[in-house]
Amino acid sequence: MGWAWVGNHKLPTGGSDEQPPDTSQLGYAEGQNLIIEFRYAEGRTERLPGLAAELIRLNVDVVVVASDPATRAAKEASAKVPIVMVGVNYDPVELGYIACLARPGTNVTGVLFLHRELTAKRLEFFKEMFPAVKRMAVLSDPQGIDPLSAVEAANRSMGLQLPGARAAKSLVSP
Repeated sequence: MGWAWVGNHKLPTGGSDEQPPDTSQLGYAEGQNLIIEFRYAEGRTERLPGLAAELIRLNVDVVVVASDPATRAAKEASAKVPIVMVGVNYDPVELGYIACLARPGTNVTGVLFLHRELTAKRLEFFKEMFPAVKRMAVLSDPQGIDPLSAVEAANRSMGLQLPGARAAKSLVSP
């Protein structure tokens, strides 16, 4: 199993996220019948194609990814090795990684959050909770989806002033 991440394995608490998932209930034991190869781009997305290619050369059975750049790199590295997205916040159909959510039609599958689809409802709740607010800031992570366009579309009927701001670098620390 290969894991390709944009960030690094150091957590803000000083620990490490290189803790393999608990697969014992599935009959797998790290080092016995399961090997997990971790690869970290250290915040440098340009490293991901090389890291994904390295995982494919290692003949992993599956590549696990959690970002658009990592998914793109893994998909470009192999059209055969299964790629599993975990907790991603982008639309894999829109980006061309899969044909549709029900039947991906490619080697890419996984779990995603539908953040943009919920944007209008979140903005509506915000306006209900704070009716006097006339101006709201939106911070956008360049490594994630672009919520600014979804917020602007949802705001057309609400009339908030929306000064958008895009972070100069990813909000996920390397």
